[in-house]
Amino acid sequence: MIAVNGEQKLPIELIMDGEINNDNLEQNNLSFSWLETELRKRNLTHHDVVYAVMAANGNL
Repeated sequence: MIAVNGEQKLPIELIMDGEINNDNLEQNNLSFSWLETELRKRNLTHHDVVYAVMAANGNL
């Protein structure tokens, strides 16, 4: 018998080559201001980021 855990979440692509994926933000009930705040905590803007995802655990 194969054990099946609950639904597993995949990482959600939020930034690719400095461009924000607004569709993924909206589909996951995330706001641009939330993303800006998270980037600001790291002293970054989206232009500085090559690739950013929200991990399955909710971390950026």
